[in-house]
Amino acid sequence: MFVRKFLIILIITIPFVIKAQDYSVRKTSRTFQPLATVNVNRIKNDYHIQLTRVDSIYVGNPYYNKWFKTLKDSVAKMFPLKGDVVSKSTQTYADTTLILRNFDGNPTGGGVPNDNSLAISNGNKLVSCVNTEMSMWDVNNDTVQSYTSVSLAAFSDTLHLPGSLSDPKLLYDPDYDRFVLVFFSGNTDSITNIILAFSKTNDPTQEWNLYSLPGNPFNDTTWYDYPAMALTKKEFFLTGNLLYNGGSWQTSFKQSIIWQINKEDAFNGLPLQTMLWDSIRYANVPIRNIHPVQGGAELYGDQLYLLSDRNFAIQSDSIFLITISDIISNQPELDVHLIHADIAYGMAPDAHQGVYSLLATNDARVLGAFYHNKQIQFVFNCIDTNSGRPAFYHGILTGLSGNYAVHGTIIADTVDLGYPNISYSGNYADDYQSIITVNHASKTVYSGFSRYFYQGNDLYSKRAITKEGTSWATNVYSRWGDYSGSQRKYNQAGVVWASGSWGFKWLQYRLNATWIAELKTPFAFNPNPIPNQYDTRVFPNPTIGETSNCVFDLPSDSRVIANLYDMNGRLVKMLVDRDLKAGSFVLSFSTSPLSKGMYLISILIDGKKMPSQKLFVDK
Repeated sequence: MFVRKFLIILIITIPFVIKAQDYSVRKTSRTFQPLATVNVNRIKNDYHIQLTRVDSIYVGNPYYNKWFKTLKDSVAKMFPLKGDVVSKSTQTYADTTLILRNFDGNPTGGGVPNDNSLAISNGNKLVSCVNTEMSMWDVNNDTVQSYTSVSLAAFSDTLHLPGSLSDPKLLYDPDYDRFVLVFFSGNTDSITNIILAFSKTNDPTQEWNLYSLPGNPFNDTTWYDYPAMALTKKEFFLTGNLLYNGGSWQTSFKQSIIWQINKEDAFNGLPLQTMLWDSIRYANVPIRNIHPVQGGAELYGDQLYLLSDRNFAIQSDSIFLITISDIISNQPELDVHLIHADIAYGMAPDAHQGVYSLLATNDARVLGAFYHNKQIQFVFNCIDTNSGRPAFYHGILTGLSGNYAVHGTIIADTVDLGYPNISYSGNYADDYQSIITVNHASKTVYSGFSRYFYQGNDLYSKRAITKEGTSWATNVYSRWGDYSGSQRKYNQAGVVWASGSWGFKWLQYRLNATWIAELKTPFAFNPNPIPNQYDTRVFPNPTIGETSNCVFDLPSDSRVIANLYDMNGRLVKMLVDRDLKAGSFVLSFSTSPLSKGMYLISILIDGKKMPSQKLFVDK
């Protein structure tokens, strides 16, 4: 009787369990030993060899190329190119980011895509990767000084890796003041490897600890492709795709995986304690191209957020938020939430480079993201359905406590846009500014590198050119790149370093080069200063003419009293005594009744005295 009742209960409850659990995942713990160390300064006889098929668009076989071209053609047919349009971004009024410094990046080879990645330390050491090359600079002074350039082949020579090296990605850890480099080797199941490198010091030209993770962790017929990574306070996260040998993308994709790693072990050259997350599905469909989200102003933890979408959809509003709850030692759990954005996105058509040639824009996978103040901003390639042009999608995910929402904006222009990246560029805790960089090209505009500034509240700058191309990138239909580089300068508010592509011509050849730029937000005003740190400024000082101005900011509605005193503490004039709404104010008054000399402007906000400001009246 008991068994019968149990079976009845089991039959009743199983459907509810399946319905409540819309996603599935598996995790396994693994340990990996360090393989070697490498000192960049000691690398000799580096020939920087590159061999690139300029007519090759994707790793794989012709079936994938044919299928992908058919999909792109269907996008272009559904949303035909309509010529120049006024984009959302050109209808708004935020200022343009400033260029502080910019220069030619990595040495240019003859191949595409560039696959630009970049990291900048608090001590102004800059590292940039492109394809299979890594270059380093000292940017402490106005004149940028090149350290060195090293091929990934020479960098990992002691590992004796089979197969070609691809997809380098860089990160800087502001807490440890160290660098992280990841790339993979081989594109079949028997030779696939993931190479991790962690610098032992804050000088990237010195020693790095090298590790190798299996590109085929389940010993089947898959290989690893397309790394994406992020750091938290205590850990390092790496994602990627497992592809079956051969076949089209539709049939060769098996799944996306997540490696969770103790970063302290890695920086110290100790055995790596890792957690491998696989079989990540929603509604029994594998979630693909998972992108980990790093902190915008600083690293966060112990949990991590990751994003994905339906990157091959012609039109979709689906955004997947994945959360890993804790560090490895605390037995973390993984959750998946499907969020419907308010604006749909779709895979971009290919970009034009001149009249007869195209640049491949790949799919709509998430390419850049950051977390700051309980929201995530992210970007990826998409289509502007109004114009039929390749554009990019800027999404803002809020409600991370459980009331999830995604607000999207499609940024298009009169040129084709591709491979955006994004970094936080705010100046204070409640600031949501960001700088978005993106490659551009068109039938009439050479391949170049552009930028946008997002001020918040749906305010975007017009597109600004960071580097104008002098040619299109290639002579044939080819990949534009897989990603571009961007990182906030963690100890310099409002500053972002970025790397992107630009085209130039050498003899009869069109080449794709790298450009590196130091960018700064144009908007430094803090509308919500911390109490006791009200921003008060007096100008001109000394006075010019007969007017003085005092600027002050109120974070909330307040009673404001402002008085002018002489240097003996005697009240000269009460300037303001009234209730004011929150905002920014300029208090102006005539200095013609005043004698030459020094005065003090004293401001009380809700009875609390702010630091007095000196004013010198010059007659």
